Amino acid sequence: MGKKINNNRKWKLKIQAEFFETLADMLRSGFSLKQCLINLAILYPVQKNDFEMALAQLESGKTFSESIQQFLNSKIYYQLMLAESHGQLELSVSQLGKYMRQRVEQREKIRAALFYPCILFGLLIMMITVLLTWLRPTITALSEQGKQSPGITQWLIDGGKIGGMVLGLIIIVYLLYGIYWLKKQPSIARHQWLSRLPLIGNVYRCYAYYYLSFNLALLLKSGLGFHEICNFLLRFEPQTLLYQLGERLNQHLLSGREIKTFIKHYAFIPSELNIFLNKGQTSAELSEDLLIYANTMYQRLLKKVDRLINLIQPIAFLIIAIIIVGIYLSILIPIYSNLGGIS
Repeated sequence: MGKKINNNRKWKLKIQAEFFETLADMLRSGFSLKQCLINLAILYPVQKNDFEMALAQLESGKTFSESIQQFLNSKIYYQLMLAESHGQLELSVSQLGKYMRQRVEQREKIRAALFYPCILFGLLIMMITVLLTWLRPTITALSEQGKQSPGITQWLIDGGKIGGMVLGLIIIVYLLYGIYWLKKQPSIARHQWLSRLPLIGNVYRCYAYYYLSFNLALLLKSGLGFHEICNFLLRFEPQTLLYQLGERLNQHLLSGREIKTFIKHYAFIPSELNIFLNKGQTSAELSEDLLIYANTMYQRLLKKVDRLINLIQPIAFLIIAIIIVGIYLSILIPIYSNLGGIS
């Protein structure tokens, strides 16, 4: 496979979307890959050096996917390499263009959804600063007066503060441990874990169904059987999901077990795959069914992500409201308690 690359050279998401969309249009119009890169260098002068570098590597004998590998993330590169190896480059480029464009639009929606909550958070921080600066002396004085006979309210406040600190510390330690544990797991275990998460797991499974079914469709379209597909996936880097799936599936099949038990074992592999396999179709027919299924999963993924994005603002506003109530309670309860308003 390709050598290690500098992540700093990777294109931004928007550039990748425009690249794949424009490349797909050129390929449909009959341009060669060399002509595409020459035209792209003219159309996108900011990335001119990148396209010229890719063109030089293509002319030196490297494949197209290898020529642009350093500008893409590994998952996109492997999908492109897989498609190119089996004569499905145009189909894959077109699909990648649509997928990347949707990601750009979803990112813009997230930014728009977070705009007003971020402004409110900023105003909230300013309000907290002002309240603490102007009211701290008064609150401190009242607290000092009440120290001789602290009431139940004061005990509750102190207990709440300590409990909040302990809870916050536990959450931070748990998150740090979770991140450490997740990094130590093989890729296939991480994907299995992500697939079982509440709320997010449902969205991730939809993405995994699309990603795996689309790539499997490309491999079957080229006439490969499952043993040959496993051998092909073993050409990938060992830390990738496709390599680990190919390795485990190969061991599973060599042990004489059926593929349907392998599919049932992993939450991120679509169970519908067993239905397709039991239809007794040829590889070409199965490939067409999987492409249709992948497109269905892709559309479903877009809807699920949009629903999650629509939840961002309500959740953010709810958090802001809780913080505001907490601030006022932390200020007013000690004042009322020490003034005799609360016993």
